[in-house]
Amino acid sequence: MSGDGRTAVAYSAAGASDGTGAQSLAVNSGAAAGVSPARSVDELFAAGHHYGVLQAVLPMISAHGGAIGEPERIHAALLGVKSYVALGLIGPALELLSGTFSPLAAVPEFEPLRRQLAAMPTGQIPWVRLSERFERNAARLYAARPELREYDEAFRAAARGREVFWAADGNVHISERGDGGARRWLSALCDHAGVLAAVRLPHDPKTLFCPPYAITGDYLGGLFRRVFDATAGLFMTFAPRVYVVEAEPEAIGLCLYVEEDVARWCHERVSVFTGGEAAARLEAHLLAHPDRSPPEYCLRLPYASTDRSGEVIGSIRRCTSAGLARAGAAMERMKEKYSGLDARAWGARLGDGRPLRILGITSRFTTVLQYSMRDVKAAFERLGHAFEIYMEPTEYDLPTAPGMAECIERARPDMLFVIDHHRREYAQTMPADVPFVCWVQDALPNLTSREAGRSLGPLDFFISADPDELVRCYGYPRERGLGWSLATNARLFSAEPVSEERLAAYRCDFSFVSNQSTVPEAFHREYVAASGGGPSGRVVYEYLYERLRELSEKRGGGDGSIVAGELIADLERDTGLAPSSAGRRDHLCRTYIHPLSELFFRQRTLEWVADFCDRTGRVLHLYGHGWEKHPRFARYSRGVIENGEPLRGLYQASRINLQIIGSGAVHQRLLDGLAAGGFFLVRAAAVDRVHEACARVLGLVDAGMLEPGRSYEIAAHPDVAAAICDVTVLVGVRPRGTTIALSEEDVATVRSAFEQRGRRFAGAVFGEDYDRVWFADRARFEALAERYLPDADARRAAAAPMREMVLSRFTYDALARDLLVLMRARLAAQC
Repeated sequence: MSGDGRTAVAYSAAGASDGTGAQSLAVNSGAAAGVSPARSVDELFAAGHHYGVLQAVLPMISAHGGAIGEPERIHAALLGVKSYVALGLIGPALELLSGTFSPLAAVPEFEPLRRQLAAMPTGQIPWVRLSERFERNAARLYAARPELREYDEAFRAAARGREVFWAADGNVHISERGDGGARRWLSALCDHAGVLAAVRLPHDPKTLFCPPYAITGDYLGGLFRRVFDATAGLFMTFAPRVYVVEAEPEAIGLCLYVEEDVARWCHERVSVFTGGEAAARLEAHLLAHPDRSPPEYCLRLPYASTDRSGEVIGSIRRCTSAGLARAGAAMERMKEKYSGLDARAWGARLGDGRPLRILGITSRFTTVLQYSMRDVKAAFERLGHAFEIYMEPTEYDLPTAPGMAECIERARPDMLFVIDHHRREYAQTMPADVPFVCWVQDALPNLTSREAGRSLGPLDFFISADPDELVRCYGYPRERGLGWSLATNARLFSAEPVSEERLAAYRCDFSFVSNQSTVPEAFHREYVAASGGGPSGRVVYEYLYERLRELSEKRGGGDGSIVAGELIADLERDTGLAPSSAGRRDHLCRTYIHPLSELFFRQRTLEWVADFCDRTGRVLHLYGHGWEKHPRFARYSRGVIENGEPLRGLYQASRINLQIIGSGAVHQRLLDGLAAGGFFLVRAAAVDRVHEACARVLGLVDAGMLEPGRSYEIAAHPDVAAAICDVTVLVGVRPRGTTIALSEEDVATVRSAFEQRGRRFAGAVFGEDYDRVWFADRARFEALAERYLPDADARRAAAAPMREMVLSRFTYDALARDLLVLMRARLAAQC
């Protein structure tokens, strides 16, 4: 793509499709200002498009503009003068009235206008007024980037022979004199700010992460500022690197004169390369930092400087190819090192008593996963194993193929441990012959698919709070799954008393920590707006929303037992509409039904608590994002609380901590809070006692009274039907007309859940102690609140045995031990 001086172009090589190039886009400067190329000069002037007028008339009235007659040249020149004046560029307007090539110079009628303009400020800023700014900016730039000091003379010379004008619209324009003294604008005379504001950068503005940018040609740093600001703080602390590659040092020198502040140029995520070897220096820099991704977007304004983008793009492509080659070479070396290590060999290695080398892979851009990986590391180290963590090296970099592959090669691990990602997602960097563990903590698309389940090989293991769902829905290998809810770090969340001085800020009667603060109706509206499903989609969502709202009101927020399959079956029966595939059905459940059901469950329960506090004068504190905006709960909001010591203090300072989660009480907050010495009331969920239903079903199966795969008439077999209905929350079955059945896979799921009851279901984990603290309706909540709020001894007596159970079963140390036991057994069984 090329420019003629009137087009602002974000320029790059084509080639993104092969992974070796960047992406490109273009914005016409006239279009950015609302200018149509077909409009006449008079129409442009009447519409106030003064830059468009000047772009059109200046070539007409130049020494070479003889293609039009003299009257037309005079008219065009007059419009040019008026446009210059409208823009505050009085000096150039006066020249256009009097210049050698101006058709207005010999027209005496314009003499009063010349005198009037001569008395006005020209719009020009003397360089001497900018020299102090240059010195300040240069000193700061050299302090941050001492390698640029060698270009000091070239930077200073940028002002030589040039004039700078500040237009009334805030744009800065620089000109120099051409042959015969005629003024030549250094770049296209246009609304630079408007052009840059209209540029659609190639990364999605809603994205959490984006790859690095290279700026290969700019005008006064405008494109650089646009990219820098648009990519600042995309997600948490992440912002991509920006590489300024400017072959002409004077372009940077001009920035030092006109920029008020060069803080962006000095930022640590910015690299600046200039001079004739700028592209080569970029290439050397990237090759020396394999843990930094080469730019994918390579942008320039073609009217700003000589086009050297081809050199830059060539450098980027060579670096990309070199990085892939480095990763490939590391993979080949790892294949050699791990050659011949099968399941038998790994089973022996994990059981030979020698310390293991474990490599954990996580991200610095997720607080929860970082904490989990930190605690996993500490647990394995307490067992005597070596544990190294790989993550992004800085806040400005995403993992690269050579960086990760060479890290794995150096570590030569006996186990790879990753949260929420499978081995298949690291095909270019991760060897296939090393035991791999994925801890599934979130229902992400990369984990919840048949492809994910099929990708797990004989050395792949997984941990999940609900392994049966992964087995049943996505084909995960049951024998290599460990059922485990999130564990607690008993050292971080110890019951050692926090000082009263620190507890004072958290003192309250009730506290609840959650980011689930979106009003259900608002979640629904936003989801529908974002889905773009058309009229039929709106019918689906409106139906499901009303059903969930009705169920919530009938059950006082529900019991967490919303079975998405039942809702979807009812949807099809009542509207004739249903998801068109299993994948769409799964997506609807994960992204709409389950999150909305959870919002209703939590917020209906919080209404009971808030109403009780308002009536009795008790104090409720809500911590997490967004509560300050909630129409009912804003008054209780206390902002965000940090993990670790502050959260431990809250657990101890609250008379009653609340655990409200529809998917089951055995969750991170409850485990951490009990370990820290807190007392909890627990909103009962159906799954908390589902182990009892599992026992009834298995009893019927083992007695031959319930045959897997057989359909039972509900009226004739009420006990069997009732037992099956009670495990619906696990297996999702529902009556078909007058019959009901459990498949072989359903029974296997029930059996697995029952075997893991001591880790998954609150009623089984805590037994009679759970009975002291659960509530399922407003009346029982208020009765428990009245009982425990005034009685610290009763709270301690109820919490103590629950804490002991957490410390015995739910620490990271126990997780590490159980995982190793499973891996040794399963690897040995494959021999």
